[in-house]
Amino acid sequence: MAQVSKETGVPLVMDAAGADTITKWDRTPTVVRTAVSASQIGHPFGEYLYKELGLRNVTFIGQDYTWGHEVTLGAVRTYTELGGKVAKIIWNPLGTRDYGATIAAIPQDTDGVSAVVVGVDRLRMFEAWFNFGMDKKLKIHGGYWMQQDVLPQMDDRAIGLIGNSLHYAAGLDTPENRAFTDAFARKHKRLPSWFAESAYTAGLWTKTAIDAINGKVEDRAAFLKAMRQAQIKAPRGLLRMDEYDNPIQNVYISKVQKIKHPVLGEVLTNVPIKTYEAVSQFWKWTPEEFLKRGPYKR
Repeated sequence: MAQVSKETGVPLVMDAAGADTITKWDRTPTVVRTAVSASQIGHPFGEYLYKELGLRNVTFIGQDYTWGHEVTLGAVRTYTELGGKVAKIIWNPLGTRDYGATIAAIPQDTDGVSAVVVGVDRLRMFEAWFNFGMDKKLKIHGGYWMQQDVLPQMDDRAIGLIGNSLHYAAGLDTPENRAFTDAFARKHKRLPSWFAESAYTAGLWTKTAIDAINGKVEDRAAFLKAMRQAQIKAPRGLLRMDEYDNPIQNVYISKVQKIKHPVLGEVLTNVPIKTYEAVSQFWKWTPEEFLKRGPYKR
């Protein structure tokens, strides 16, 4: 889609795709992203593992594709630069059916586990973790694991686990998010995942830009300029675009808790326990420093 936008000049608003390259090395002037860059959530998580959890020898479990590489290795980078050691990195192909082998590969001397797992693999990893009794031996922390869409398929064993490092958590307690989650719950009978919030915010951002140019969307340059200049108060928090067309935004470390929702009653959700404010896709490096290093690859 980015290539089509580049060739035709038609602006493209990306509300979910998270590959780092989109707003870094392969940046396209007609493309703006309103979601998140993958390593943007990994960088703060690595710092959290070291500074907040005090872990010094972590095993990183990552899904073996681009998103998994960038989130995991972003966390590995910040964690190791602070002095943390990597016990092991274990990559799992998408659709891994048996996570027993993954668990068996965790070194005995590791003091914590980071998990970046997607799709149905999240449930398989969750069941394997408890079936093998790992909950009695180690703590597992979701760098990207227990998003809201999978929690209804889990049970109370998830309570208390760090579910995610992410730019959105359904349990975020702000007026904007309460209004959004309540409206979503009334219509869909569940809480929104980050994908739902991302789509909503993309629409909000786009409408704000269109209103700023009095609806003259045929002026593509004006529309893109308005997208880049807009400041948005979204369910996830305050947003603004950086010079490479990716949002500067909060990243939330969240823990799975059971709450009493006004529409749904008792429900599992991710509740923020630590907020990293105004996080750049380049973390604490300059864009030049980050780009010179190259993409995260396993």
